[in-house]
Amino acid sequence: MKLEIDLNTDRLVIEAHIHIHYPSEAPAWARRMETKMERMERTMSKIEDKLTEVEGALTEIGTSVLGVKDDVEKNAVEIAALKEQIANGGLTPEVEARFDALITNVRGTADALAAIDALNPTTPTPPDEPS
Repeated sequence: MKLEIDLNTDRLVIEAHIHIHYPSEAPAWARRMETKMERMERTMSKIEDKLTEVEGALTEIGTSVLGVKDDVEKNAVEIAALKEQIANGGLTPEVEARFDALITNVRGTADALAAIDALNPTTPTPPDEPS
């Protein structure tokens, strides 16, 4: 290590320069640190890739959930309309056809929910924390 100090009295400036010279090969501790840093970078890259996969799956689930939400809202409106029509005129062929369409739609919603559930693996229960 070398320390140089230059005192320039004309401008009242003090400059200090420190030069640290390592041997041509880095010390063992520096090589170990570099190896660990490289391992950390690889690990972080893998974690980032996995998080990107999770993000994509969550986006798919979110899109599916919004579709199911829309279906449920439409079904609720249709059920209300059918209740009113039945109260006013009984079970006509037209009402029965609307019920059949509603049942088909509800089964499709149930299938969509099952597909969403299949996308989401069961989360293991974490072990109890020690007291």
